[in-house]
Amino acid sequence: MTPKEPRHIVADGQRRIWESEGYREHEREIRGAVVRKYQTELASAGRLRRAIARLRMRWEIREELRRLAPDDALYAQNAKPHVAGRADRLQQRQGASMVKSKAWDWDIIEPIWAEPSPEVYALAVRWRRANRSRVLDLGCGPGRNALFLAGVGFAVQALDLSPTGIAKLKASAEEHNLPIGITLADMLALPYAALSFDALLAFHTIYHTDRTGIEAIMAEIGRVLAHDGEVYITFNSKSSPSFFDPANKRIDENTIVKTTGPEAGIPHYYADEAEVRRLMARFEIIRLTHAEEVSSDYRSFHYFVLARK
Repeated sequence: MTPKEPRHIVADGQRRIWESEGYREHEREIRGAVVRKYQTELASAGRLRRAIARLRMRWEIREELRRLAPDDALYAQNAKPHVAGRADRLQQRQGASMVKSKAWDWDIIEPIWAEPSPEVYALAVRWRRANRSRVLDLGCGPGRNALFLAGVGFAVQALDLSPTGIAKLKASAEEHNLPIGITLADMLALPYAALSFDALLAFHTIYHTDRTGIEAIMAEIGRVLAHDGEVYITFNSKSSPSFFDPANKRIDENTIVKTTGPEAGIPHYYADEAEVRRLMARFEIIRLTHAEEVSSDYRSFHYFVLARK
């Protein structure tokens, strides 16, 4: 069964979302994931319990399909989520309007990034209490947070575009005998089925793109996160001095590419509070913090967002 076309969709380009191979693939993934979730109740001997489970299952399928919003640019433009090179094709279609993804070289990054971020300790307690066992560390680098989460019992998948970061994480996971699913890929096209994760961590990662890219990444996060799943995301703030540094190359009103240091050539997307709320519109924001980070030779502002799908 295919979903009915929403009444507010009128443009041919929008209609093609619902007719595309990509949308149909996402629909099949969602239906299958929800049905598997209710298998035990559907197999119950009690007629009333089975009836209630079927109603709840149909409602959840409907809600998840509704979240494949027609204004999600990624669904409008892309095919299957598991086809290799989908991120490259998205960038090719956008052409000059989208900066190319570039990975960090983790061989020259400071050792501070070897320690778990302080926020992750509290998140681990929160997610364990809520039974959110399947976690994606999005933009994991050498895996400081993925290693910690796997070490305290979460089922962790970790993804990054950096070959050096992935190599370091694989070596650490093997050394500590931690069963982490490790993937070298671009955030623009996540190689996971819909509704795969109960929680997702994107700590200082998803802003390494431009406006088109960050919208595509947010759509992918919404796709792979389970209903009622939680995300913790960091956004660059326009209050940061680096946003106004004339040495950096400006791409658009929100994006600069740094020209010096270990991040040379890497794009950075900056937002104000209104933009953060726009990007998080498909989620319920639980907590939004705007904070300044200060070191001896550097200062920056970021938004830290905890939200629920």
